[in-house]
Amino acid sequence: MAPRVSILMAVYNRARFLPDAVESVLAQEMTDWELIISDNVSTDGTTEIAQRYAQRDQRIRYFRNDVHVTAVENFNLCYHRANPASTYLALLASDDWWEPAFLARTVAMADQHPDLAFVHTDMYRTDAEGGILNRYSDVYWYNTRRRENTTRSRKSSGARSSTSWRPLSTAR
Repeated sequence: MAPRVSILMAVYNRARFLPDAVESVLAQEMTDWELIISDNVSTDGTTEIAQRYAQRDQRIRYFRNDVHVTAVENFNLCYHRANPASTYLALLASDDWWEPAFLARTVAMADQHPDLAFVHTDMYRTDAEGGILNRYSDVYWYNTRRRENTTRSRKSSGARSSTSWRPLSTAR
């Protein structure tokens, strides 16, 4: 039977962060998923960590590319390696992590609104130790009523993202 959600994770030299990302998937309240890890010829121990997780849980499928490709190509490889009968696709960066209710709440939202093609949640930017820097909605604030107040910021070196489901407000 196809998993409800195929989680796509393109990874390259993320041994430091990969365990947190994978553990956050394993901790999901919703368990009907597969995790596709596509390793872009890592050289830092990422391979061994990903293989251990794949051996531990059959929902985790690990692939190692033969040659280094771009990040977009690596996510495309994830997509092609995922179960084509999955209802939903979710992207998880290899240096991000999800709160336990993330998949259940996101899938519920998608199920309630079948006319939507894309569902996005708010996120926290954190430092390398997990301390919260800010919320993405506070930095990337796109609102049709007040576009002139939109600010842009680049992700700083060493910053990580934690995806936390929070409804995005359309009015400020």
